[in-house]
Amino acid sequence: MDKTYECITFDLWQTLIVDQQDWGKIRSDLRINSCYEILNENHISIELDQIAFAYKQTYEKCDQIRKNGLDISFRDQVLMYLSFIKEGIKRIFYKKNYE
Repeated sequence: MDKTYECITFDLWQTLIVDQQDWGKIRSDLRINSCYEILNENHISIELDQIAFAYKQTYEKCDQIRKNGLDISFRDQVLMYLSFIKEGIKRIFYKKNYE
C-alpha cells in the first residue's frame, strides 16, 4: 500500500520540548531586551521599564482572552504589545510590514 502524506505535524511544547519553570523569566527578559534593542536601532526612544510593563500588560490581556475560551492570533498579540509600548508604534510597524 503506497501512501502519500500531505502534512506531518509535531507537538513540540511539553512533548519534544519540556519547559522548565525558570525558563519563562529568561524568555521574557530576552524578548523585552531584544525589543528594546530593535526599537533603539530604529531611533524609537523608549525606556526598558516601559517595554517590560507593556509585555506584562499583553500577557495579562491575552490570558484574560484565553480564560474566556477565546484565542488571539500571534499577529494580534504583537500588535497589542506594540500598542501598549508606545502610541503610534503599531502604525509604524504595520505600515512597514503589511503595506
